[in-house]
This record gives sequence, structure tokens and C-alpha cells, in this order.
Amino acid sequence: MARPNTRQQARMQTLLRNGFHGDAGTPATTLRCHIREAYQLFGATLISENLEIRISIQLDLLDAEGKLIQSVIRDESVFRRLNDVKHKPLEQLYQLTLDAAAFNGLKLLLVQTQPE
Repeated sequence: MARPNTRQQARMQTLLRNGFHGDAGTPATTLRCHIREAYQLFGATLISENLEIRISIQLDLLDAEGKLIQSVIRDESVFRRLNDVKHKPLEQLYQLTLDAAAFNGLKLLLVQTQPE
């Protein structure tokens, strides 16, 4: 199972922290992100190489006292059939999938926390 590296973790934290602070710099809410599962599968045949990336994250929105307001789980997956797999494009695709899971999880959290 591929674990996010330090740069990926920092990028996720920046993405998830934006917009979650109160007036005086004290958090009005806290967003906790748990990467439940993240991995890359690679397979090859004589004519192509296959790449599958799956990421599952859980976002928990907590109030100022640490009580759970809302929780969402977001799964993202990508499957690519490629002729020649290189390390850098694989890393970029993994990062894009991780970003998509976080972004789509935030959108889902926003929809679920809106008053009716």
C-alpha cells in the first residue's frame, strides 16, 4: 500500500485547512482527515501496462469543543491502460487522485452541512 509522502501530506493539509478558521485565528471548526486506504496497482501484458489507483478518505467536521458535526467518506479510483509507464506521471496521477478525493469530500461535506 502506497502511503502519502511528506509533500503530499502537506499539500492535503493546506487544501483541507483553507476556510476553517474563526475570527481570532482560533479554529471555529476543525476538519480531521483520515486516509482510510490509498494504493496503486500495476500490471503488465505484452502490449500494455495497466495502472489502478484507489483512495478512500474520511473527513470529520468537528465544532470548537471537538464534537462531531458531520462525517463523510469519499472514494476515488482511476484506471489507466498505458503503453509506457514512467515514475513521474504515476506520481502525478496519484497526487491528482488524492486531491480529487479531498476536494470531492469537501464538496460533499459542504452540501451535507448546509441548512435546509
